[in-house]
Amino acid sequence: MVRRIPTKRGGRSRLVPHVPLRPYQLTLIYILFGGIWIVFSDIALAQLLEKKDVFWVFQTFKGLIYVLVSAILVHWLALTAVRSVERRVLAEQLERSQRLLETVLANLGEVVMLVDPTRQKILQCNSTVVDMFGYQPDELLGRSTEVLHTDHEAYEQFSRDCEPALDRAGVFRIQYRMRHKDGRLIVTENTLLSMVGETGWRESVVSIIRDITQRKHAEEALRESEARYRLLAENTVDVIWAMDEQLRFTYINPAIYQLAGYPAQECIGKPFSAFSDPAEYPEIRDRLTAAMSVEGGQVGLVFEITLIHVSGEPIAVELHGKATLDEDGRVSGLQGIFIDIRNRLELEAQLRQSQKLEGMGRLAGGVAHEINNPLTAIGQYAELLKELAGDSAEVEHYSSEILRETQRIQTIVQNLLGFAREERTTKLEPISIQEVVDSAVPLIQTVMRHDAIELKWEISDGLPRVMCHCQQMQQVLINLLANARDAIVDARCEKQILIAARTTDKAGRTWVRLTVEDHGPGISAPVREHLFDPFFTTKPKGRGTGLGLWIVYNIVKQHGGEISVDSEPGRFTRFCIDLPIAS
Repeated sequence: MVRRIPTKRGGRSRLVPHVPLRPYQLTLIYILFGGIWIVFSDIALAQLLEKKDVFWVFQTFKGLIYVLVSAILVHWLALTAVRSVERRVLAEQLERSQRLLETVLANLGEVVMLVDPTRQKILQCNSTVVDMFGYQPDELLGRSTEVLHTDHEAYEQFSRDCEPALDRAGVFRIQYRMRHKDGRLIVTENTLLSMVGETGWRESVVSIIRDITQRKHAEEALRESEARYRLLAENTVDVIWAMDEQLRFTYINPAIYQLAGYPAQECIGKPFSAFSDPAEYPEIRDRLTAAMSVEGGQVGLVFEITLIHVSGEPIAVELHGKATLDEDGRVSGLQGIFIDIRNRLELEAQLRQSQKLEGMGRLAGGVAHEINNPLTAIGQYAELLKELAGDSAEVEHYSSEILRETQRIQTIVQNLLGFAREERTTKLEPISIQEVVDSAVPLIQTVMRHDAIELKWEISDGLPRVMCHCQQMQQVLINLLANARDAIVDARCEKQILIAARTTDKAGRTWVRLTVEDHGPGISAPVREHLFDPFFTTKPKGRGTGLGLWIVYNIVKQHGGEISVDSEPGRFTRFCIDLPIAS
């Protein structure tokens, strides 16, 4: 039998075994009854038995009974003592377990409450409620759990949700907002366990409450950060990527579709070699592998490579990359971006071309000055020879040829001198492109009709005026029309030249674009690189000076405009001149 007696340790009680009689009491009772048995049994036998031989038989039988009774008594006493010791040991173990449980509950970091399932009253709770809810344990004992809920409706809904789960599985878990004593809300993770008694009825409910407010805030911050990163990564024009150590893509953003025509999901898991120029890939692989082998992976990479579009077209990009590290600080792969540099390379090529033309223009101007004086003397001597020729038709013929070629050279020299120097005196005026076209076309219309070439134009209505010199822009248009005529006059193609004008927006500004287009043999890429070089021509000897497009280029630049050419051999050639509108 076990009973609970109070101790001095904080009012708690401990379990000790309960024995009905003390040992010394049992000893006195044994002596008393043993003496009574011996004395009275001997007297009774002496009176009843007169024969000694019968007396000793009964005496022996009595002794055996005494020994048997004593043995039974000793066995009972020994069994009682063993059970008493076992109960004491069990009680001490139970008490240690209670102390350990109280220590664990006090330092658990989670609120543990014992709740009456019928009245929803708090029967017991640990001291963690002070830190989590601001209540002392004594303040909550006997109170309804509603005090910890945000409001009565939430309390009722919580009860409706947990009751079926406890009846069905005996466990109910939920993430739930609860209320601190000062009124602020706490995000908690609740686990309710149903304690069922021997009768099968739910005797109590253990509620374990963990404060996850900080964790939820961290998760929310992480989600917001990931959302911002995803918004940035999936909407930037640059291609953001990540690779593993085998140079397989583990992530790539949707910009790859705009750049190279591949859906992002199709790139995941594929090797980098599937998207790069096979001729370049060995060098790219070696550089990327070397970057991952550097201690700590802290060396960044920046170099130009060629990606292959899904159509097979090469794409010039700039690769920026850096090794990534895992939690242990070991290199786990690479991450970086691809930047489309096709426009940059085109602008750099245009800048180099412009610088080259500028230098050649200065050179041509210097040469023209040096040629001009001796050329004048040659012309004068030719005139003198012609006057002295007399009746010699041969001398007159040769002198006339010299004069004609001299005048041709003088025309070239004047063009060189005119465009090699900066045109500071040219006055630019706001003029309509329609006026330029209307004044230039009649000057070349007769030649076009003679060659059965149709001039077609598409000029948008209401075009803004541009700042230009009308005669110079006429010369630009006539030169372009003449080049288009020369390209198609002997070719088996559509004998038609298109003149078009419309507005276009570039770099936040509005421009007027003048276009001259033909459907002749086109211009190859190597030829396009030298189109605006002075003295460069593809025409037969004697049919061109190679200065026409160079002059056009300089006039357009002097007007603050831009000129470009687009051509596909065998299909078309299109010259575009962009002029800023008059403000």
